[in-house]
Amino acid sequence: MTTWAEANGTGMLAAAQAHGDYGIDTATWPVDIYDAIYTAGVVTMWQPMPRQFGAYINDPGSRPGILINNGLPHAAQRQTAGHELGHHWWKHGTREDGDLDPPGDRRPPWPPEEKHAESFAAWFLMPRKAAVAALSHLGIREIRSPADAYQLSLLLGTPYRATVRHLPNIRLAHQARVAEWIKVPPNVIKDRLDQADGPSASRKPDVWVLSPRFDGAQLTVHPGDRILISSPDRSRPSVTCPDRLAALPVKPSSHATEIEAGHVHGEWDLVQVADPSGHWEFAIRVEAQRSGIDSRWMD
Repeated sequence: MTTWAEANGTGMLAAAQAHGDYGIDTATWPVDIYDAIYTAGVVTMWQPMPRQFGAYINDPGSRPGILINNGLPHAAQRQTAGHELGHHWWKHGTREDGDLDPPGDRRPPWPPEEKHAESFAAWFLMPRKAAVAALSHLGIREIRSPADAYQLSLLLGTPYRATVRHLPNIRLAHQARVAEWIKVPPNVIKDRLDQADGPSASRKPDVWVLSPRFDGAQLTVHPGDRILISSPDRSRPSVTCPDRLAALPVKPSSHATEIEAGHVHGEWDLVQVADPSGHWEFAIRVEAQRSGIDSRWMD
């Protein structure tokens, strides 16, 4: 039986080779998993799959394909895509994946093929160089809290739990801390970060915390996501953004400005920030839910 440690070692090597074969810059975040799948010659399709995360289709005589449940959170869709690409990398046969959260002690163990595919996904989506580059925007060198891990997961485009599990592999946190952090529900972290008055209407959307370290960054967010912009000297910054990004009321005592991603708009919008430290800006794109076949296969 293949252990998770063994699968992690082979997954690291396989992902590194795949990065080269698919032209992935491992110092850039987030890794473009869908472009990598297209480069690999695999058709991707998104559709509702209530009892499954995704599937890898590899039937004789046909082009391989990947199905992804578009009802999942966007980060979980990306993780699923990486897992299914792992099946393709190792030339596995058709697989249906009903639950891609590695099991605990009371659940059946994963077969070797699933462990290899999941380890491949972790290393492919979260190479150390990309994680370190993302941390530079957070102003830290290693993860110190669940909130740090959550913010890193947003930049890498990966689920919180998957990100936390991978941190010891890329030497950004100790295993003992990870064991505690993974117990913290992401909704709890989001509520602690949220600066709006009153209870949150929904904690499915994400909460981004930005500072002048994000000057020049490009961020892909999703409808309903909240962007909290703080100033280094705890004064409330002035924010200029298009009407598509709706301004939100914040607590009177808050030293921050918060905006919400409104309607889907596929182009980049520029957000300009002014505070006592100067002016900085970042670009934001609101991405729609993916559905149907990857349009590049329709040309």
